Amino acid sequence: MVGYHASNNQERSQATNVTIRVVPRELLLSSLAFGMGVFLCPESGKRSVASANQPVSTICCPQTTQSVECPAQAATRFRLLTLIFMARECKGKEMQVMLDKVASATARLQLPHMIEVGDFGCTERGAVMVVEALEEKGIYGELELVGGRLAHIIKGDRIAGVLGERQALKGFVGAIPSTVTPGDVLHILNMGGVIGRCTSANSDFGQPLRVRVIGTALLEGKPANMSHNAVPWRRSLPSSAPIILVSGTCMNAGKTTAACEIIRHLKSQGYRVAAAKLAGVATQRDVLNMQDHGATAAMSFSDAGLPSTTRTDSCVVPAAKGVLMALNLSSPDAIVVEFGDGIMGHYGVDLLLSDRELMSHVKAHLLCANDLVAAWGGILFLQGLGLRVNCVSGPVTDNSAGISYIEERFGVPAANGRNDPVRLATLIEEKLFSAHCECAPTMVVA
Repeated sequence: MVGYHASNNQERSQATNVTIRVVPRELLLSSLAFGMGVFLCPESGKRSVASANQPVSTICCPQTTQSVECPAQAATRFRLLTLIFMARECKGKEMQVMLDKVASATARLQLPHMIEVGDFGCTERGAVMVVEALEEKGIYGELELVGGRLAHIIKGDRIAGVLGERQALKGFVGAIPSTVTPGDVLHILNMGGVIGRCTSANSDFGQPLRVRVIGTALLEGKPANMSHNAVPWRRSLPSSAPIILVSGTCMNAGKTTAACEIIRHLKSQGYRVAAAKLAGVATQRDVLNMQDHGATAAMSFSDAGLPSTTRTDSCVVPAAKGVLMALNLSSPDAIVVEFGDGIMGHYGVDLLLSDRELMSHVKAHLLCANDLVAAWGGILFLQGLGLRVNCVSGPVTDNSAGISYIEERFGVPAANGRNDPVRLATLIEEKLFSAHCECAPTMVVA
């Protein structure tokens, strides 16, 4: 039997209406495992599940034997100490946890909000972990939920996310630890709910939001993973609708804006357009944006079971081909494909660009860049891979200074996706569908 007893009169005089009922250890374990508790309202008699930092009136379990009053603070301390003391003896235990938020990275699994959780960790890429938020943050403090809505993460929220990696120049660097056990402190690495241990952070954003591992989410008694119910990978893609490739020199180079404007224009011209994001870190935001602009179908690498495309050298290309094969089932006239991050970096974009079969389906290639040096270097880098750029966009084309320089010095058309989206999309449409534009311009280095 375990419990907390107020030790002196002063402490008893400060007691609130919090009551801890003393229970057999195995029953207490089932209710307090992972920092959770089953609480009984003295007035209504209703039971509910709550996290360790929420105020409670009564802690209870079946077969209660006695109870004592104690301060709320002491009750919380009791619960946390019990968690630490008894965690070693609860191997193999499972419990039902009510989730406050379900990350968009888990979307294909259609997780229930009341989910079974095992008291063990997992280190597989894409494993669904249930964690508790340890803090709130103003920057990178939001979670993209299934469906795309951004929700502020509240301290104490119980969240379902996925283990994964991230290596963002303008964000966080993080990886899956070699071991993960309940009670470990990890980080939410992106808004889509990818969870790992942060090893480096951009000073503009501070440190990522910390979470404590509760356990591994279970579906039908087995550890859940975002690879379950995923689009099958394909080793080959012998045929495809023509691909419009949108790549960039870095994050935030205008890739999604350009892709969406191309989709909008082609739809207005009567074309059926599908869309894909084949590199980056899992979120639904970009593919939902593409759908909003008229894509008949849209998928990303996360639909193929990858939380990100970093450290995935052996699977980024097969996953991409699987997504494209699935999109081709909708019989589109064209597929707009965005490569997240930059053409150089840790997200496997170079592997995608180097795959001859995949690139053979690309009929128009748009490069987005932030400045002239990036545009120049990007075109040269792609030429080294045997690839041509048919148009340049992004912040480098925000006004006529960049546009004229690119067209005069590099010999490549340039157009801005925000200021002149019709011209941008028309250039791509002509390259894709006009018999008069079969050859891409060759870069002229001044």
